[in-house]
Amino acid sequence: LSDEVRGVALKAVAEHRCSVMTRESMAVILKDMGLQCKEGDCEVETARNIGADFVVSGSVAKIEGSFVATLKLHETARGMLLAVARATAPTALELIEGIKRSSADLFK
Repeated sequence: LSDEVRGVALKAVAEHRCSVMTRESMAVILKDMGLQCKEGDCEVETARNIGADFVVSGSVAKIEGSFVATLKLHETARGMLLAVARATAPTALELIEGIKRSSADLFK
């Protein structure tokens, strides 16, 4: 699901000459800076520390038999939540298509 969101992000920012980083690349940069952050605890702070302007974070849960993915877009300088998108599907496989649509909405 993360790769689907990154793919949509790449398309959304292509004309703006922006870079899209992965969680793994952020971890390497933080390690090189002597910093670390437990996953999910400080997305905005982590993004700010590496000089990112925006950060997308998300979660997936299974609720009453359905998969629900929630994505959040933050602006890092002020820590402001800019957008939230959600996708729901009966199966994890169907959630992939839902996350593509939700991601596109998130980056509008």
